[in-house]
Amino acid sequence: MRYGLAAGGVRRSRVTDGRHGELQDDAINLGDSKVQGTYVLINPPHRIAFTWGLHENTVLPEGSSTVEIYLTADGEETIVDLTHRDLPVREQAQHKEGWDMCLANLTETAHS
Repeated sequence: MRYGLAAGGVRRSRVTDGRHGELQDDAINLGDSKVQGTYVLINPPHRIAFTWGLHENTVLPEGSSTVEIYLTADGEETIVDLTHRDLPVREQAQHKEGWDMCLANLTETAHS
């Protein structure tokens, strides 16, 4: 993964099915997807937003949707509110499942 953490900075990551020794997700076979976007807003420690899309993909091209994450303190916990906007209808269920898994992994890691 590569991140330039500044407004206008580039965000690139590759999600794979593990054949290349990169990010692997055993629950869902994602195939190879190069996700790319640009940070459009960084407001530490409460909010971050970045564009999201798949390299060389006509259904969800690079930068065609936006992910916005809000972090809110709640006592000893943190509430993570993630919104993914402008997804094509046929991509919504798959992305919801993926984000749910990411947030579940984050919760598990935070409590370990």
